[in-house]
Amino acid sequence: MYGNKTENSPDKKSSASNAHTGIKAVLDQALQSYERLPMLEIVFEKFIRQLATAFRNLTSESVEVEILEFSSLRFGNYFKTIKSPSTITVFKAIEWENFGLIVLDSNLILSFVDVLLGGKKNISQLSRHDSSRVLTSIEQGIAKQISEALLNELSIAFEPVSPSNFAFERLENNPNFATICRPGDAIVVLKLEIDIDGRIDNIDLVIPYKTIEPIKEQLQQVFLGDKFGNDAVWEEKMLNTVYNVDLPIEAVIINKPTALFEVANLKIGDTIIMDQRYDEDIVVRSGNIPLFKGNIGKVNDRVAVNLKTFIKE
Repeated sequence: MYGNKTENSPDKKSSASNAHTGIKAVLDQALQSYERLPMLEIVFEKFIRQLATAFRNLTSESVEVEILEFSSLRFGNYFKTIKSPSTITVFKAIEWENFGLIVLDSNLILSFVDVLLGGKKNISQLSRHDSSRVLTSIEQGIAKQISEALLNELSIAFEPVSPSNFAFERLENNPNFATICRPGDAIVVLKLEIDIDGRIDNIDLVIPYKTIEPIKEQLQQVFLGDKFGNDAVWEEKMLNTVYNVDLPIEAVIINKPTALFEVANLKIGDTIIMDQRYDEDIVVRSGNIPLFKGNIGKVNDRVAVNLKTFIKE
């Protein structure tokens, strides 16, 4: 009776579960390796400080910018969270020859419209944006202005790491037209909270890892001094340490090949005759590296060498 059952056995379920776990573990490990970019966090910290100043200059209002989340995930997973219609800016990193996205909260655009065009300042009277409609031409112009201000500050923030210019490409309302990489590609998502005089809205900055791949080495540094700039104190200490290193020096008259039986027959008092005249130059070396040539002589009962030539390899 029990031999004809077609249900999956525990072994098959366990095998499938292990396979899924194994694949997922590989993908998660890849994301973890991408996350080890400490310099990117420093760039973003500088970016939000500058962005707050830029928005204050743009609106003449009190603006605060904070990081809500900084994470790495798959583009496909993030893509599912984008609502349609949405206000999405596609931008290009010119030096890196790739793209990124800015996802603007529709209510943020409305807040900028009210502030820039003299709308209501009373928060309780502020009507929020109808997410079911597409932006008007004026609102699209404001969205472009916001994006260009953000991209300008992002370029400045990346400048100490690598020369970079981020150019506005286009605005999209449909997320399907803003696909800049494959669903399985890793991306970094910076979620920002923008507080404009009590009106709180969000901006998402999306940068695929393939976009920042050309500067991956710079972003893996812990601080800018790893590669950029000079540390005068460290250089002086290093120089003094190098100059105080003991260097063995030896003066070599000549190397004379001698048979083993001749060396074995040597006795105290024997004289070894070298194939070099007294007035010929000898070599001064350190280890196997020849440094100088000079004449051998005597100073105050000590053997001395008068250096004549520097040996250049």
